[in-house]
Amino acid sequence: MNKIAYQYSIVRFMPFPDAEEFANVGVIVAFPQSNTLKLQLDTTHHKRVTDFFGLKRNRALYTQTLQAYARELEAVAQLVHIKNITATQALQGLTKPLQNLMQQSGVRTGLWKDADATEQDILSHLYRKYVHADSAKQEYREQVLERSLRAYLKDLNLAQPFKAGKLGDKNTFETSFSFIQHRQDKTRVIKPLFLGQNEPSKIIEHGAGLITKLHSLKLFDSKPDDLLIIFESGTADSEHSRNNQQKLISELRKFGDVSKSTDHEAISDFAMQ
Repeated sequence: MNKIAYQYSIVRFMPFPDAEEFANVGVIVAFPQSNTLKLQLDTTHHKRVTDFFGLKRNRALYTQTLQAYARELEAVAQLVHIKNITATQALQGLTKPLQNLMQQSGVRTGLWKDADATEQDILSHLYRKYVHADSAKQEYREQVLERSLRAYLKDLNLAQPFKAGKLGDKNTFETSFSFIQHRQDKTRVIKPLFLGQNEPSKIIEHGAGLITKLHSLKLFDSKPDDLLIIFESGTADSEHSRNNQQKLISELRKFGDVSKSTDHEAISDFAMQ
């Protein structure tokens, strides 16, 4: 059976780069065989994005940025259409890091098994999966946790605030955290973690990523002196999901303290100690 090869990138709106928060707002797909570049942006659900970033009074920042970005993408698609560049070249050029409000993920590859599917079918599938699907909404939960924690810490008026930064050494292992506090005698980290994925295996995959990161820091003598992991269990209510959450929490406690994201007393005690 013939298959359709494609490459794609997820379009992200990132109004506050320092916070490393983003919302998936579109998909760009390159089809090498037909040399076609197709794209779809979320032009109808402005409230979902602006409310997430607290832009209720400045929704124009998103709508105007999206409109300008759409024009840019259409111009690139036209270059592909008149064969000035290939679809693959266009996609790779768009995903180069830029310091602006719109970012793209790295290029990913896919192979569609149904040869009778249209390119629009594939684009629509990817758009639903990454922009409107439940899995995409769950990705946002961790970012919502970060926003809530940032606001809570700000209200504490800490003499030495927690800021986004990196731990480790770029020559061995270096990784980012959104909440790092550097003191003269120690480095302290708070890490929000969402463990409410809709499949038990996804819970393990997500938590294991943090465990690997922490283990690598320990391996290179770069682990934080103090660590608080605050987690949200979401609506995952199956026995397998609950078991996986507990197994991860037990493993994470080997690296530091673990508390629920709603335990403000634990958060403030850690932040102010």
